Amino acid sequence: MQCMPACSVRRAGSRDPSLTRIDTSWMSKQVAGSTVGIVGLGRIGHAVATRCLAFGASIAYHQRHRAPPDQEASLGDAAWCETLHALLASSDFVVLCCSCTAETRGLISSAQLSCMRPGAVLVNIGRGALVDQEAVALALERGALGGYATDVTDPEPLPEGHALLRAPRCIITPHTGSATVRTRKAMLDLALANIAAALAGSTMPASPNQDALASKTA
Repeated sequence: MQCMPACSVRRAGSRDPSLTRIDTSWMSKQVAGSTVGIVGLGRIGHAVATRCLAFGASIAYHQRHRAPPDQEASLGDAAWCETLHALLASSDFVVLCCSCTAETRGLISSAQLSCMRPGAVLVNIGRGALVDQEAVALALERGALGGYATDVTDPEPLPEGHALLRAPRCIITPHTGSATVRTRKAMLDLALANIAAALAGSTMPASPNQDALASKTA
């Protein structure tokens, strides 16, 4: 307060535009108060949603069938989006947690990216082939996509000079999401449990195609 008269006399700020205009282009959006859309509310998708909920986000999700009411309730009454378009149009962050199958390969292309909210962020922890990587790079270059973070690419690693490696606001990690001693041990234990169950003719504790396996062994 004591310095204000002196600053006024000396015309402080009149010669430096940075003192009268704040550039907010470098600022990011926060998870708290935002909507996080989860594609594939399986074991991993649920874990991601739980953590986002702790940050104060609202949860929406898309998958073929609606989750049980108690699961939705455990995620703050998570909203089921019957279509992918509805999820993309209503989410500030979109996290891909689904498997890559013939049905989901290329799930996110330029058409889907155009449905997303301006400045929305796309996160891929599923498989690189879930997205059209060239379309993502172009959306980042044009500023239509707020950011892209991925632990997976197609192929792995990306070839030198790939557009995604040059794209702004893009974070790529080399498929190391499970690279902790505890997680890798749990993966090994689960693989051994699957083998033991299969040899015993029992249901494997983790099998994405149990129905197909059962039909072959019947």
